[in-house]
Amino acid sequence: MYRTSHWRWNIDMNMDHFIYKVVMELIGAAEQKRNKVKCSLMAKQRLHKLQ
Repeated sequence: MYRTSHWRWNIDMNMDHFIYKVVMELIGAAEQKRNKVKCSLMAKQRLHKLQ
C-alpha cells in the first residue's frame, strides 16, 4: 500500500517537473523570439537613420 502511493506520488512529482520544464522552455523560446524581433527592428531603425 505504502509503496504504491509512494510510487504514484513519485510519478506526480515527475510529471509536475516535466510540465514545469516544458513550460519554462516554451517561455524561454518565446522570449528569444521576441528579443530577435526587437533586435531586427532596432537594426532596421538604425539603417533608416544612416540613410
